[in-house]
Amino acid sequence: ADVTSPTAALDRATLTTRLAIGAYNFVLARYIYAVLAAVPGLSLGATRYQPLREVGPLDAARRQCLAANLQRQRQRDRHREQWLREMVLPHCPSGTIDLPTRLAPRAGRLLRYPLLLPSAAQRDALYVALDGAGLGASRLYERVLPDVVGVAADIDAPALPNARQFAARLLTLPVHEGVRRADLQRMATIVARFK
Repeated sequence: ADVTSPTAALDRATLTTRLAIGAYNFVLARYIYAVLAAVPGLSLGATRYQPLREVGPLDAARRQCLAANLQRQRQRDRHREQWLREMVLPHCPSGTIDLPTRLAPRAGRLLRYPLLLPSAAQRDALYVALDGAGLGASRLYERVLPDVVGVAADIDAPALPNARQFAARLLTLPVHEGVRRADLQRMATIVARFK
């Protein structure tokens, strides 16, 4: 076969993309991710600013994956969100704001369930406990844009006290397909210790 032909190049690009997607999904497996997250300096899930250098179309492999994943997301049921509301939320500290319920008219399907804890200290303590149990809690947007390394020089922002407070109190819990009822029960048990 002619490895310089456009078809061969497309096949190589498709194969490379599919291998990268497979590796990414492998790393996201619960126990693999937990092991890798414990590696010092690896900083899985850390927010890092990378300037956009160019905008271009998706390649064929990514377009195919995007269409299939959008369809899968639209068809996914929402029972994990309901389980979380029933099993975990009653145990949250008083004053916790259930953002999807508060913003119900605008809330769509979720991959992560956002909660606004009463204080940054409560959010941090709960995050440490849930993360230590391998339950996929996230502080998600930990910083406002001016505090993200590499961004401050490009924007002129005011003090943003409300955004800072929001970022410091936000905790998200997973409700993706990999979350089991037993995981939510473990979350509830841990969250109840902080009530």
